[in-house]
Amino acid sequence: MQVTDQPGRILAVVLVAPLLFYMGHLLVHGTTKVQEIGRVVMCFAAFLFVYECFWLTRTSKCAKL
Repeated sequence: MQVTDQPGRILAVVLVAPLLFYMGHLLVHGTTKVQEIGRVVMCFAAFLFVYECFWLTRTSKCAKL
């Protein structure tokens, strides 16, 4: 039986990245320093989403859980 990290990647795309983006969006509507933090969090969430989607679509379909 091969063990892959596919379930963790799906969780990251479905739950973690959107949650980080939403939290970043909420922070942007605050004070100046909070806006900077929010922008960084939103950029990180977008990068994480794209990165994980890339690996979800490019991994071999032969991997068995």
